[in-house]
Amino acid sequence: MKHRWLLAAFLSFCAFSIAAQTAVPSSAYQRADAALAAPETLSSFLAESVSRSWYSGLESYVLKKARQMVIEDRLEQAQTVTLAVIDNNFDNVEAVDLYQSIQKSMARKKQQEAQAAEKEALDTFRQQAAQAKIKQDVAKTYQSVTNKTSGKTIYLDQSFNQHYRTWNWDFLLELANANMDMAIPGETAYKYGLGLAGSAVRHGESVTIGVEADASSSFVTLAGSPSVDWTAGAIGFIGSTNIHLAFRAGFRQLSYSLGNPDLESLSFPTPVAGLAIRDVPFGEGNRFRWSVDWYAGHLYTPDITAAGATDMVFSFRMADLQDFDIHFYAGIHDTLVMKSADIRNDARLSLAIGVGDYE
Repeated sequence: MKHRWLLAAFLSFCAFSIAAQTAVPSSAYQRADAALAAPETLSSFLAESVSRSWYSGLESYVLKKARQMVIEDRLEQAQTVTLAVIDNNFDNVEAVDLYQSIQKSMARKKQQEAQAAEKEALDTFRQQAAQAKIKQDVAKTYQSVTNKTSGKTIYLDQSFNQHYRTWNWDFLLELANANMDMAIPGETAYKYGLGLAGSAVRHGESVTIGVEADASSSFVTLAGSPSVDWTAGAIGFIGSTNIHLAFRAGFRQLSYSLGNPDLESLSFPTPVAGLAIRDVPFGEGNRFRWSVDWYAGHLYTPDITAAGATDMVFSFRMADLQDFDIHFYAGIHDTLVMKSADIRNDARLSLAIGVGDYE
C-alpha cells in the first residue's frame, strides 16, 4: 500500500514538471501583447519562440487575439497577425482556416463598401440633377438679385420692376458734333457744332413711358461749302417695364444748307415713328440705346421719296453722386433723305456730358 502511494506521488510530480515546462511564461505573454500592438514585429518574435516547448500555447494565445480582432472588425490587423503565425508554422490548420475566413470577410466588406460608394454617388448625382432642375425652373419663373455688399442672393418674380426709382431723367450738353454731310450727286461737307438733349422716363408696374428731346446745330464748316445745319425733335415712347423694346412716335424738324445762297437748302418737318432698344445695361452703371425711325413727312412733301434715321448711343457713368450721376455719352446718328434728284446723308458723331438719375 505504501508503495502505491509513493508511485502516485512520483507520477504526480512528473506530470507537474511537464506542465510547468510547457506553460507559457508571463514574460512571453507580455512580449506577445507588445507585438500584437505592432503586428509588423510579431513574426520575428514568433520566430524567436518557435523552438520553445510552450510555443503551441503561444500560438493559441495569438490566434485567440486575432479572432477578437475579427469580431472588432479590425480585419487588416487580424490578417497580419494570422499571417505571422502561418509564416512560422505552415502546419497550423487553425491559422490557415482563420486566414482564409478573414480574406473572405475582407472581400465581402470591400464589395459592400463599393456598393455603398456607388449608391452614394448615384444619390449625389440624382440630388444634383434635381437641384439643377429646380434652378432651371426658378430661372424661368424668378430673377436673381444679388446684394453687392452682403453677397446674398434673393429671387424675385420675373415681372418685378427692375428700376429702383419710378422716374428717371437726364440732361446733356453735346460738346462736340462732328458731321459729315454728303450729297449724291454733290459735295461732302465736314462740320462742327453743339447741341442739347434730355429725357424723362416713368417706370410703372408693367409699362414704361417717356419723352426725349434734342436740338443740335452744325455751324462751323471744316471742309466744303460753308452753311448751317440744324435739327430738333421731341419723341415719346412706350414699352414694357421688364423688356428693353419700346415704340417711338413724335416730330422732328430737319434743316440743311442754310445761310449760303449758292446751295440748295432743305427744310423738312416730319412726324416720326420707330422702334428703340433702350437702357440695355453693360458694365457698372453703363447703358446702351439703339433706335430706328421712319420720317413719314416724305408722304406729303414734294420731291422727297423716303426719309429715316438711326442712332446708337453709349452712356458711361463717370461719377455716382447721392441724387444723380454724371454720365459721358458717345453716339452715332445717321439721317438719310432720298429726293427724286439726289440723296442726302447726314452722319454725325456726338460726344456729350450730362447729369442723370438711372437708379
